[in-house]
Formats: sequence, structure tokens, C-alpha cells
Amino acid sequence: MTTITVQPSADTFGELIPAIGYIRVSTWKEEKISPELQKTSIEDWAKRTRRRIVQWVVDLDATGTNFHRKIMKAIAAIEAGKAREIAVWKFSRFGRSRHGVAINLTRVEKVGGQLYSSTEDADPRTATGRFTRGVLFEVAAFEADRIGEQWKEAHEYRRAAKLPAMGKPRFGYLWHKRYDPVTGVLQKERYEADPELRDIVAELWARYLNGSGFKPLAAWLNSLGCTTTRGGIWGQENLRYYMDSGFAAGLLRRHRQDCPRGKHQGQCNYYDLVPGAQEAIISDETWKEYQERRKLVAATPPRSRLPSTEVTGLTRCGQCTGAATVSRSRGKPGFRCARRTEYGADGCIGVWARGADVVAEVLEWLSSVAHEIDNAPATALDGHSPNDDRARAARERARVQTEHAKVEASLTRLAVDAAKNPDKYPPGVFEAARDELVAERHQLSERISALVEVEEMPEADDYLPLLVGVLDEWETLTVAERNLILRKLIRRIVLHQPKRPGPVTVAIVPVWEEARHPEQRLHAAKA
Repeated sequence: MTTITVQPSADTFGELIPAIGYIRVSTWKEEKISPELQKTSIEDWAKRTRRRIVQWVVDLDATGTNFHRKIMKAIAAIEAGKAREIAVWKFSRFGRSRHGVAINLTRVEKVGGQLYSSTEDADPRTATGRFTRGVLFEVAAFEADRIGEQWKEAHEYRRAAKLPAMGKPRFGYLWHKRYDPVTGVLQKERYEADPELRDIVAELWARYLNGSGFKPLAAWLNSLGCTTTRGGIWGQENLRYYMDSGFAAGLLRRHRQDCPRGKHQGQCNYYDLVPGAQEAIISDETWKEYQERRKLVAATPPRSRLPSTEVTGLTRCGQCTGAATVSRSRGKPGFRCARRTEYGADGCIGVWARGADVVAEVLEWLSSVAHEIDNAPATALDGHSPNDDRARAARERARVQTEHAKVEASLTRLAVDAAKNPDKYPPGVFEAARDELVAERHQLSERISALVEVEEMPEADDYLPLLVGVLDEWETLTVAERNLILRKLIRRIVLHQPKRPGPVTVAIVPVWEEARHPEQRLHAAKA
């Protein structure tokens, strides 16, 4: 004889069953059901069914196509025994991913928990209820797939029209939507430079190139009364993202297909900058200078970004080639080997140089170099000109660009052929061929960028106006301005001190030193 034991519910003893209320407001605009409506519905359901909501979990603007959201807190609470049920407004609020719903619903039911909907009458304790809930989950997944396909088509249209993937306002621009609510007709979507903000945007980049950082720039924008496109205040993070996007330079960010994360969440570094249809507010030269300074700042320690001397961040120890940082000895400012400071004599024999002596050497070097460049012959004495290397780089770049165009065409033909003949390729073959072509295209793009750097490599006389300008205006410039300009002229200042105590020799390496022997970089670009 089989004995069936029925577990009494909390209702049997007049108790209320503890449950967790989960609210999700979808990112899809047509489903933005207010949190208040969902909460009211769940509370009414709890009163009717004798439940007690012990915790609320709210996800605002969260997609249901994955489980990277706060619903995992509710599931963890069920597993920890803090409640026995999860209540949602509709089952689609729990999730729209077939795989994710199956896994996480199993986690809930494995510990004796259940999932209920306040508006969909499906008792998961019965076969009919579980079938009904499964059908509703399948409908939710279908809707997610349908919406995803529509978004994909919209993105393809916007990509072809050279518009941002997401249509939204951009700082410094007037956004003319495809649908004009005033006239009620469709029009060509476009972004036009805002005449009231154009000068502010241009000044933003100019201030950054003159040495200002993102934090003071954000404060400057806020002092002018400028807000973000969402009406918020500017901070250094959202300002950095805005300026790095290149939108004001007429560029758009395009997510690369070879991204290892696939459909990524949040910001991703796997992207390319491509020309957009919007008007550029800043010039190409300004954008290139901005990128160069961004790389320089990223490679500079935080304490050196606000220089205390003219040569901060440029000095190096001649013994260990490490940094020589600002230090004091007997009350006098100078530069000391950082490795010696950290590890003692075992790390490096060290160096210490007076700051005033180093700055004096730099000023003397500036004067001598400006005079030498001004009196230099038009043709190099050794018969070799950096222009020859630039010409070779230009020829190599033309050849690589031809290869890049061929790979791009092959990728297009492959996509068209697969679309016309969906059953032509065995499983995995199309994906493997596509990934190989995408990887080759990216490799060729990087080679082109390296060759362009060789082509644009400066010569010493390119810096003559800057050298003369620094000497003429040296006394009127601030320490930060002097440091910023010297970073454009000097690659490093090497301090040699064979014996301590003893004399220190200063060797200055200008940025154009590599231009005399650019074959190494040209060889690296070919590799």
C-alpha cells in the first residue's frame, strides 16, 4: 500500500505565505508598464491568495532577454529560504530567454519554490498550470525574437544611412527625427550642429588640448548651464565617453563582429570609428591631436597629470632607465630615481638632480635646437631623407589597402551568397569563413594604421614654430602649459650620475629622434 503525504500549506494554519515581489520595466518602449501598476497588481494578488510580500526587487529599464539583472537576488533569496515564492505581474517579467528561464526556474523549483503571475491564472502545481505557463513563456520568447529582428533591420537601415545605431539626442547637435510630430510626416533623419552649442563644443576640445582634464572640463560645462542630453549634470566619466565617441568629429562607433563577447552588455572596446552623416564640429587635425593626448595621458601616472614642474613625467634615470620622480633633498626640489627610492641600493645606484639645473638644461637645449634647425641645409648631409621612408610607407599602405578592399569584397560576396542559398553551407562552415575574413580585415586595418603613423612622422623642422614660440612666451606660460608643450617636443630627459655624490649629465631625446631612423617602425608595420 502506497502512502501519500500531503504537505500542508501556510493557509491551513491561517498563516501568510512569504513571497518576493519582482518588478521589471522593459527596455522595449511599448512595454514600459509603470512599476506602480505592477506593484499594485501584485499586492492585490497577495491579498486574494493570502501571501505576504517580504521583499521587493525592482529592475528599471532592464531587458528580459538575459538574466544579468536583479532577478538573481530574488532567486538567491528563495534558495536561502527567505521566501517560498516569486510573484510577478506577468510571466514575461521573469524573463524572455528560453534557455535562461528554464535554468533559473529550475533553481527556484528545486528548493520547493514557485513562480506566480498576478494577472495570468496558471497554477504551477498542476499539469495544466505548468502547460499554460510554458505557453506564455514561449509567447514571451517569440515576442523578444520578433522585436530583436525589427531592431536588427532598423540598425541595418541606420548603418546604411550613416546614422548612429540608436536614434537619440547628441550634445552639440539638433536631432531631426524621422517622424516630425509637428507636420505629421516622415522626413530624412539628420543631426545638425546646434548654433548655440557649436562654439562650446569646439572650446571643449581646445581646452583639453591645452592641458585641461575631464574633471575641470565637466565643471566648466556645468558652470555654463550645459546639461547632458538627459538633463543631468556633466561628470568626468560621461564627458570622457562623449568625447571619445568622436561624434563631434563626424564619426560613429561601430561594434566589431570579431568581438569575443558577441552581443555585449554595456561599453565595449571592440569597435571601429567610421564616417557618419552628421556635420563635424571639430576638424580631423583636432581629433588626431585629441587621440594622441588621450594615449599620452593614459600612459602617464595620475600624479604626473597635474605637473608640479616643467619637466614632470619626462625625466628618466640613466642607470636603470626607470622614472625619476619629483623629490626634495635638504629642502631643494629635484628628481630622484624611483627604483632607488622603493628598493634601495639593490634596485639601482640611483640619481638625484636639482630641478632648477634640469630646467636650465632644457632651456639651453631649446635655444640650441631652434638655432640648428633654422640654419640646417635643406637636404640631409648623409644623403638619406625621412621623406624616402614616408614614400615607402605610402606605397606599402596603398598595397595593404588593396588587400583590405579585396577582403571586404570577399566578405560581402560570402554574406550575399549565404543569404541567397541558406542551405548551401554545412553547419559551422559559413561562420568559420566569416570569422576568418573578419579577423584578416582587422589585421590589415591595424597595418594600415601603423603605416599611416610612419607617413605622418614629423621631421625636426616641423617643430621650429613651436620651439620659437616656447622660447618667446616661456615667462608668460604657466607650469602646466610649459609641461604640456615640452611633452610635444621631448620624448625623455635622461639623467646620468655614475657616482653619488657626483655631477649629473642631462641627455635630452626629442620626439623627432625616431624620424632619423624610422625603418624600425616601417619594419614593424610590415610584420
